[in-house]
Amino acid sequence: MMKLRRTYEIAEQSGVPVEQVALDRYGSMEAFDEAQNNEPDRVLSLTELNRLEAKALRAEMTNQADAPALRAELEKAKQAFSASGPTETVEALPVIDGYGRMYDVGTSNASQIEAQAAMSKKRRKNEPDEPTDESLAELVRQERLDAGRMDQKNGDAALAQQIATDHGFENDLDYMDGEAQRLARKKMRDDAMKRQFAIQDFARTKRALDECTFCWQDEGRMPPRANIVSSGTCTYLALPDREPLVDGHCWIVPMQHHVSSLDVDEDGWTEIRNFMKCLIRMAATRNQTMVFFETVLSLRQQKHTYIEAVPIPNDVFAELPAYFKTSLSEVESEWADHAKIIYFSEARPFQRSMVSKLPYFMIQWDYKGQRGYGHVIESRDDEHGRKLGGTDYEEPTYADGDHVGGAGFPKYVHMTDSLEIIGSLLDLEPYKWRRPRHVSGMHALLERFRATWAPFDWTPMVRGPRHHLKHLAAPHSWLLDKLSGTYAPRPSTGPHKLRESLPLVVLLRNRLKYALTGREVMLITMQRIIKVDNKVRTDPTFPTGFMDVVSIERSGEHFRVLYDVKGRFVVHRITPEEASYKLLKVKRVQLGAKGVPQIVTHDGRTLRYPDPLVRVNDTVKFDVNTQKMVDFIKFDTGAHVMITGGRNIGRAGVLLHRERHHGGFDIVHVRDAAGREFSTRLSNVFVIGDSEKRWISMPRGGGVKLTITEERDQKRKQRENAQ
Repeated sequence: MMKLRRTYEIAEQSGVPVEQVALDRYGSMEAFDEAQNNEPDRVLSLTELNRLEAKALRAEMTNQADAPALRAELEKAKQAFSASGPTETVEALPVIDGYGRMYDVGTSNASQIEAQAAMSKKRRKNEPDEPTDESLAELVRQERLDAGRMDQKNGDAALAQQIATDHGFENDLDYMDGEAQRLARKKMRDDAMKRQFAIQDFARTKRALDECTFCWQDEGRMPPRANIVSSGTCTYLALPDREPLVDGHCWIVPMQHHVSSLDVDEDGWTEIRNFMKCLIRMAATRNQTMVFFETVLSLRQQKHTYIEAVPIPNDVFAELPAYFKTSLSEVESEWADHAKIIYFSEARPFQRSMVSKLPYFMIQWDYKGQRGYGHVIESRDDEHGRKLGGTDYEEPTYADGDHVGGAGFPKYVHMTDSLEIIGSLLDLEPYKWRRPRHVSGMHALLERFRATWAPFDWTPMVRGPRHHLKHLAAPHSWLLDKLSGTYAPRPSTGPHKLRESLPLVVLLRNRLKYALTGREVMLITMQRIIKVDNKVRTDPTFPTGFMDVVSIERSGEHFRVLYDVKGRFVVHRITPEEASYKLLKVKRVQLGAKGVPQIVTHDGRTLRYPDPLVRVNDTVKFDVNTQKMVDFIKFDTGAHVMITGGRNIGRAGVLLHRERHHGGFDIVHVRDAAGREFSTRLSNVFVIGDSEKRWISMPRGGGVKLTITEERDQKRKQRENAQ
């Protein structure tokens, strides 16, 4: 049979006649015809069998000519279906339901089951439904096994069920007093009914999981069929399966099958808030406000929940809360049990205002859930239940007590209410929310959204930092050849940022030429002879930065990492006396634990009990041997400074004056040794000496940036001297 199937596949793929392929594979057409005749007929499924029977009945009722042939085909299919074996599958009933509650499947006591079966019908009718006394063990078991029909677990639901099934009920105190014993009777279900309820509930849950497009299928082997943009560990961001309402419309979906987002654990909600914060940032770059809303229409269907996110222009968003407030105040009946609008606040945000046991609708426009509205859905327009006496109003009721109450909430609230309000405010076509179209270029739409989302995506942090760095992406200050290889050494975590650091492997191999390969650098560092700020560093990718002192004990050499006037790192050789200290820029002055004063420097150090006169932007002299501050330089006019960022990086000079710009960047004016004046931001200025002298030696050039002509003349002079 596989050979015959493969014959047809080859003929279809190659585009040649089936007879030619069959002649090559079977040798003769007689053998091919015999294989076709011996091929067993495919057994129809139960659904296909029902369709065939309906087709045959329709043909017989309309006296069609092919009715006998269809009847014969149906009988043949039934025989094949019966001969194919049993169609039932055995499933192990779990001990808990979809909400984590334990099922009550009865006591499975054989003597009680036999006694119940032997009892006559008349006797069972006259016997009370519930024993008058229950043991303590039975009461404890009923309390722990909280999954099952609501009328068995909740006294109010049981009374409501008794009233709902009483056709002669009258809303009269005399009637209630006369029928108090019957109305208060708790109807116990036998073990068979309890097991049947558990089986039906499990079947409903299993069907919801198998048909869910947001869940992993085949025990985690098949990913969700949703249009996933980025994924965390508990939630993921996806695009709608049809045409989005506006550009940027997306869904935040929990990975686990939750009917309500309120059932998501704390880790999942942390990721949901992360997605919300990043979406809000992305919308802010377009002068938009992101709105989040969720609709849980029914708990019985156990549909996978998701939170929709729709960006709204800022000028339109000013009117949106009022529109939703008006819309929610008009739904449901006047006699609804719950407030029509539940307001979210800082004291009672979304997670504390709503419950997962009832269907609800919520909308919020912040990631904390403190600004928005909620509404408990007590019924929908497509539901029908018992009629109230003397009225045409039908009140829907569920046997398991899902929810009972008023009516009038739209059936497709997420389409005709939430998106309709937003679409109307944006003047969109009605089909956008009523019947969204299928998107033919979903892949292109997904890639376009990913490109917009990439700068704000937080999920790469979940997978940890990247451990590689491309040569093309390496900072130009390292002076690496962009074409010599694919990867560059990525600095490890340390006191300096990646773009403001120089790894030890680059310093030793590419600058000092003490090694030819990265492995040789590793062998050098493992000998514990390389020190940075008088501390042994064995990590070849340790990040050194501006003002760091690198010492090699075996050769007695000391170097300071500085910038040249072109923004490149310079490994400047210094004396042992100068290597005993480094200069640190004060970034922050604060009070630590127990009110201890401390300062934070540019290389991440925290120094306690500094001089009371030290302020932000001052420079302290730090002894690397004692690890203590020995002196400081005030940021003041006349001080020697060096530029560590911007277009003038590496230049040095004397500070002239400082321009203060409240609400903006303060500007500092500097004059170099050649008499040229330039200006830069305050954050780029590093004080390296007082008004008398510099406290560190400078590399070649002294921090003076030459013009193009001066640099050309200098190179010509050097070539002439070399000749």
